[in-house]
Amino acid sequence: MFSRACRVLFVLLLAANAALATLASLKKPFWFDELFTVYAGRLLNSGRLWQALYDGLDAMPPAFHGINALCAAVMGDPHLAYRLPAIAGWLLALSGVYSFARQVRGPAAGLASAAILAIMPVSSYGSEARPYGLLLGVTAWAMACWLRENRHRWLLLLLPLAASLHYLAPLAVACFALAEAAHYGVHRRVRRTVWLALALSLIPVVLTLPILLHARAESGAQHWARPDIRGIPYYYGNLLGLPLYASLAAIPTGLALAAYGANRKRAEFLLLLPMLMLPLMGLGLALLSGGAFADRYAIPVVLAAALLVPLSVPLNSSRVEVLSAAGLSLAVMWFTVTGIARLFHVPPAAVAGRQSPLLAAARNAPGETLPIVFANSLDFFPTAHYAEPALASRLFCLADKDAAGRLGGTSDNARLMLTLHRYASLNIASPEQFIAAHPRFYVLSSGLPRMNWLPAWLAERGYRFQRQPDSPLRLAEP
Repeated sequence: MFSRACRVLFVLLLAANAALATLASLKKPFWFDELFTVYAGRLLNSGRLWQALYDGLDAMPPAFHGINALCAAVMGDPHLAYRLPAIAGWLLALSGVYSFARQVRGPAAGLASAAILAIMPVSSYGSEARPYGLLLGVTAWAMACWLRENRHRWLLLLLPLAASLHYLAPLAVACFALAEAAHYGVHRRVRRTVWLALALSLIPVVLTLPILLHARAESGAQHWARPDIRGIPYYYGNLLGLPLYASLAAIPTGLALAAYGANRKRAEFLLLLPMLMLPLMGLGLALLSGGAFADRYAIPVVLAAALLVPLSVPLNSSRVEVLSAAGLSLAVMWFTVTGIARLFHVPPAAVAGRQSPLLAAARNAPGETLPIVFANSLDFFPTAHYAEPALASRLFCLADKDAAGRLGGTSDNARLMLTLHRYASLNIASPEQFIAAHPRFYVLSSGLPRMNWLPAWLAERGYRFQRQPDSPLRLAEP
C-alpha cells in the first residue's frame, strides 16, 4: 500500500511540474541568453550554424541548437518550441532521481529525492531555452542506468548525448569514469559497456573542440564569468537554494556523507561523491585553463544533492519514511499549483514581451526620428526582438570591445553583439560610426554598471546628457 501511494504521489508531482513548466514557457518572454538559442537555431536550415558558433555567436554546442531547431520546425509557438527540450529534460530529471533512489532504497526515497529536486531553484531551467534542463534529464537517467547492469546499454546513448549539450558537460561524464574506476577497484570486474559509453562520449568533445578553442580565444581574459575560488559557497548555494552560511555548513557535511558511503563501498555513493564535487572540478578546470565558470555550468551537482539526504538519513520504519516523503511532496505540489494559478493571469509571452517597460519607454520617446541607443546589450536584445518593425528601426546597440573592456571591465557582451550583427538584422554598430551619422540621440541606461560603459565613453568625447521628463531616456548632444 505504501509503495502504491508513493508512486501515485510521484505521478501527481510529475504532472504538476509538467503543467507549470509548459505554462511558464508560454507566458515568459525570451531573455537575453535564450534569444541566442532562437537566433542560432534559425541558422540551421541555411547551413550557417557551425560557422556562427565558431565565430562565437553562442557558447553552446551544435547538438543543442540542432535539437531546439527541430522542435521549432514542428511547433507553432516559438516560446514553447524552443523550450520543449528543457521541459522534457526537467521531467526526465525528476523521474531519473526517482528511479535512482527507488532502486537503492525504495519508492519513498525516490519520492523524497524528486520532491527535493523540484523545490530547488534549478526548476526554472525546466522552462528556459538553454541546455541545462535537458542536461539534467539526460544525466539523471544516465545515473539511474549506471546502477543497473541490465540498463547499461542505454549509457551508449545517454553519456555521449550529455557530453554534446554543454562544453563543461564532459566533466559530468568524467564523474561516471571515476565512479566506474572505483567500482572496478571494489569488484575487480571490467564492465565493458560502461567503458565503451565513456569512450563514445569523447566523440562530440573532439568534434566541437575547434569551436570551443576559437570561442575561448575570442572571449579572452575579460569574460563576464571569471572563475573565483572565493565563490565556491555561492556556486553551491545558488544551485541548491542555500544562503551563504548554510552553504558553508552543507558543503563539507554533504561531501563527508558521500565519502562515508563510498568508503563503505556502496555503489550509489561511488557515483554521488564525484558528482557532488562537480563545481570544484569545473572551477579548477576554469582556473587552470583560463576559461569561464558560472554556477550553472556545474548544474548536475543538484542531482547528487537531491539524492544525498534520502539515501543517507536512517529512519526507524517504512511508515515514517513514507509519511515524511509524502508530506514533502505534498508541500512541493502546493507551491507548484499556486505557481500555476498565478501564471493564468499573465499574458502570453509575445504580448508580455511587447509590454515591457523598456519598450514602452522607447515608444514614448519625444520625436519620431532620433535613434534610441541602449547602453546595456542585455536589455537591447529582448527589446529589439519584440519591438514592432517601425520602432525596431530606431533601436540601436553600440559595441566596442576595447571600450567595454576598459570602462566596464568585460568585453564579452560587446563581442557577442558584434558577432550577432553578422547573423541577425539588428541595429548594432560601432560607437564611432554611429555618432558620425547620428550626432544627437537618446540613451537608455539600465542594469549593472559594468554593462553601461557607453555614457562614460560619450562623456570622454564631450557629450552632455539631458534627462527627459517622466522617462528613463536621456538626450545625448555633443
